[in-house]
Amino acid sequence: EDGIRDRSKSLVGSEMCIRDRCMAALREKGYRIIATVPRADAKSIVDFDLETPAALFFGTEKEGLSPDVLAEADGAVYIPMYGFTKSLNVSVAAAILLQELRERLNKTDLHWGLSESDKLNKRMDWACKTIHSAGEIIKRYYSQKSGTE
Repeated sequence: EDGIRDRSKSLVGSEMCIRDRCMAALREKGYRIIATVPRADAKSIVDFDLETPAALFFGTEKEGLSPDVLAEADGAVYIPMYGFTKSLNVSVAAAILLQELRERLNKTDLHWGLSESDKLNKRMDWACKTIHSAGEIIKRYYSQKSGTE
């Protein structure tokens, strides 16, 4: 039992380290850390500032975001809701928030999309993670391209 407890502590420690590094890296690139919460004391997504890049953090459906993320966040945003419902399924909330932000961004002159180079890098990253033997295929491609097969 102690071994299991020790492993779970180190796993949680790793997750905290990854989260902290992620937040630090995003801030270094100029992003605000924004917690998504089902509370009206946060800023409504309708009034959310689009001028500064933001990274949205979503919590689990049952627990929400951890107290550490909430404390570390630069701000919080919520989806205005009416009636008896107080929260949404996390995938539904993400879809609504992202759709609202995209619609608003499309009406601005802000350059918010990925560059062609970034798009290519994302596609290559995805391909390398999903295609079996991608590394060998890429190696063979460059070898044939340079004529040194």
